Amino acid sequence: MYYNENDLNYLIKGYTFIKCNKQKTVFYNAKTSNYINSTKNGGSYGIWYGRKWLSISKIELTQERKLGNVSNDLKNILAALDNANF
Repeated sequence: MYYNENDLNYLIKGYTFIKCNKQKTVFYNAKTSNYINSTKNGGSYGIWYGRKWLSISKIELTQERKLGNVSNDLKNILAALDNANF
């Protein structure tokens, strides 16, 4: 699979629905399916979410957890449980 720099693979810490790229240049609200524009407020760049100002320099990112092939993962878990001695 090919990834580029604008893939939304990260989440903003504390917000499970605002996706972001690693460079913090593209923001996406998964709840409303809209992109969020970054703006300048005073001397810092950031995004407005509702009435909250999130400064880009203070935003912490977390890796979004994506499920792989769930059926293969479930098979591996069940096989490990069968091999375990209870």
